[in-house]
Amino acid sequence: MKWKSVLRPRLRLVTIAGALVIPAVVWAQAQTAQVIAVRAGRVFDPRSGTNVTNQVVLITGERISDAGPADRVQIPAGARVIDLSQATVLPGLIDGHLHLTDAAGGLQHQMMVALYSATQSLNAGFTTQVVMGSHGGGYADVELRKAIESRLVRGPRLLVAGPVLDITTPGNDTFPLDFKPFRPNIVANGPEAMRAAVRELAHYGVDHIKMTTTGPFVFKPNGDMVNQALPSLEELKAAVDEAHRRGLFVATHSYGGDASKGRSKCGRMNRAT
Repeated sequence: MKWKSVLRPRLRLVTIAGALVIPAVVWAQAQTAQVIAVRAGRVFDPRSGTNVTNQVVLITGERISDAGPADRVQIPAGARVIDLSQATVLPGLIDGHLHLTDAAGGLQHQMMVALYSATQSLNAGFTTQVVMGSHGGGYADVELRKAIESRLVRGPRLLVAGPVLDITTPGNDTFPLDFKPFRPNIVANGPEAMRAAVRELAHYGVDHIKMTTTGPFVFKPNGDMVNQALPSLEELKAAVDEAHRRGLFVATHSYGGDASKGRSKCGRMNRAT
């Protein structure tokens, strides 16, 4: 599956009337009714930035099959009708950068946090989320995406990255004498190790790769930023090439400088500071 196709429109409606939000209601009803017709008093049009009145939205399965003025869109016989003539309907919101986990506690805790975060987001009107790394949650975001897709739990459509991909960075970590601690990120050094790490992430079902390309930064008195580029250009190119070969896009944690210059030489990448 090419990454450009993952944002194709599917069932993504949010309804507000005061503080009323109902994406989960529509989501559940779409599983049992072949066609759902939403009578909307107002529909927010993001292209024009205005509300249009007296609209009908038709949902077939999980896809919006038609939408427009009530005098044009005909409701099929037998369709389930949701009367929102006193409410405002808007397209589902998309969050292009978030983390569902909080880097605290064990993996079981991380799974609970991810589920809670996704559920709260859906109830707030977010129907698509791009998860930019699990921040200590391992593959919690991948497993949650699978649970949502299999209808085990309710949640928004997730594009997940799994653990963030790093190199070994300068620091003062304590060397473990008798155990190997759980690493929140995947550490890879050298082009071939980068390729292997991308293959591992792809093997466990991520939708994209999140990489750290800059380290700590400081500002000079004149406002110029000074930071440390982490992966070499060869490592970046290897990771991006391997990701694209597997239909994945790459997002980076970057703060400018040499790392951002390197990104421009590696083809299609998303900057996700």
